[in-house]
Amino acid sequence: MAKGDGKRVQKILDGVVGEVVGVLQLRAWQAITSATPVDTGFARGSVTPTVGTPVTRALERPKDRAAAEREASRSLADNQRRSQNIAATYILAQGRVFLTALASYFVFLNAGSSAQAAAMFVERAVQQAVLSLRNFRPRSA
Repeated sequence: MAKGDGKRVQKILDGVVGEVVGVLQLRAWQAITSATPVDTGFARGSVTPTVGTPVTRALERPKDRAAAEREASRSLADNQRRSQNIAATYILAQGRVFLTALASYFVFLNAGSSAQAAAMFVERAVQQAVLSLRNFRPRSA
C-alpha cells in the first residue's frame, strides 16, 4: 500500500459508515413513528432524532385535546425534517445518533398499554429498520 492510501481508505470507510448510520436513524424514526399508537398523535410526534446528545426532558401531553393534536402535528413535521437532514448530512465525527421519545408515557405504550400496538413495538421497529438496510447501497461506496 502506498503512503497515504490508509488515510484515503479510512475516509471512504468513514463516509460509508456515516451514510449507513444516518439512513438507519431515519428508517428507525419512520418505523417507530408509524408503529406508535395514536390517540392525539402526541406520543408519535414526540419521537425526536438528535446527534451527539439525546434530548432528556420529558413532555407532558397538554390537557386540551386540540392543543395536543396541534403540538403533535408540528412536532412530527419538525422531527421528520430533522431526521431527513441528519440522514443526508451525518458524518461519524458528529458523534452518536439518538431517537428519544419525549412523551412521558411512551414507556407505557411500548410496554403494551395500548390495544393499538403490541408490547415492544419500538424494538420491532428498530429491527425492521436494520433489516431494511440489506439492499441499501451507499452513495459514497
